[in-house]
Amino acid sequence: MATCLLVAAVPFSPLACSRRAPSGPPPFIGAWRSVGARDTATLHFLDDGTVTIGVSNPRVEYLVTASWRLLDSNHVRVTPPAGLPAAVLPSRADVRFAVIGDQLTLTGGDGAVVAYRKVP
Repeated sequence: MATCLLVAAVPFSPLACSRRAPSGPPPFIGAWRSVGARDTATLHFLDDGTVTIGVSNPRVEYLVTASWRLLDSNHVRVTPPAGLPAAVLPSRADVRFAVIGDQLTLTGGDGAVVAYRKVP
């Protein structure tokens, strides 16, 4: 009887687990190139918690490294260097991500959206 009461006292809801970080690698690991941006940006997320950000346009080309940390199943905290254009990453460090097929979408807290395509 005590076991039944214990089980009843700890209800399980699949919705309670939906915001936890997944146990496997996040779906955004790999290289992604910007879609429709004025600048061409490439993000390369690595398993070790770093992301290489490459930006090029007719005037300048640069490469920077930042760190990332998975917050839950659809949010990631990216700590980019100061001055990175909002066209590369949304202005807030905590972004919602969605991977559908070969497209990665990053949405900032202010609603700014940046889309990338998987680099083959």
